[in-house]
Amino acid sequence: MGREINFTINGTVIARKPSRYSLTFEDVTESNRTADGTTYVSRLSTKAVIEIAWSMLSDEDMNSILAAVNRRNAETEVNKIIYFDFTKSGTESEYASGNFFVDGRSASVSHIDGDTIYWAELALRFREQ
Repeated sequence: MGREINFTINGTVIARKPSRYSLTFEDVTESNRTADGTTYVSRLSTKAVIEIAWSMLSDEDMNSILAAVNRRNAETEVNKIIYFDFTKSGTESEYASGNFFVDGRSASVSHIDGDTIYWAELALRFREQ
C-alpha cells in the first residue's frame, strides 16, 4: 500500500483524497526605508498557505467537506487543520497542525443529472493565522 496524504479539518478526517495539494510557506515581513533610500526588511514570522482541491465530487462529498470547514471556531473564524508537511517528509511525523482561516474557495459544476449536481472541482485555500 502506498503513501497517502490525509487532512483533518476541525476534528473531521476528510475521507476523499485530494486531487491537488499545495503547501507554501510565506514570510511575514516589516520594512522601513532610511532617508538615504536604503530599505531594511525584518522577517517577523513564516506562515503556511494550503491549497487543496478535490475533483469529481457528488453533492454528498461536497457537503461533507464544507460541513467540516463550517465547524470552525465561530468567534475567531479559525479552522484547526492537520496537514501533510513536505518539510517533514520521510520523518516519523510527516504531519503538522495549525490554525488557519479560509482565504479563498471556488467550485465548478461538471454536470447536472435530474436533481443531482456533480462537481468538477472544489478548491479551498487556507492561510495560517
